[in-house]
Amino acid sequence: MDGLFNLERYFDNDHQLMNPDIKCNHKEWHQEAKSRGILNITNIIDELEAIIADKNVQLFENLNIMTKTKCQSKYEVKFGSYAKTISTESVTLVHMVKREVIPAVISVLGKVAQCITQLETA
Repeated sequence: MDGLFNLERYFDNDHQLMNPDIKCNHKEWHQEAKSRGILNITNIIDELEAIIADKNVQLFENLNIMTKTKCQSKYEVKFGSYAKTISTESVTLVHMVKREVIPAVISVLGKVAQCITQLETA
């Protein structure tokens, strides 16, 4: 009976590991995943590298999930999407800084300069 309880607990933990709320919000998930040898990929660059890592490609091929060509294709598509996103975000940031931040800073600096001038003449 004790073995059955442990088995049920093990599968409950597996289910919880796949729950996105738990995965993202709890340190326990990271510790449990690490103890099981599950990668904790936290950024797109590491994810992209994992897609084309030899051991992962071999696993996908052995399980008839994806071929090496499909893995490479997926890598290229995701990398292209990532590059476009970064480019768009960069252009947006430059636009925001030019249109919003710099004028606001100039306005504040003008007010500070005006206050300094008033203090010097007082």
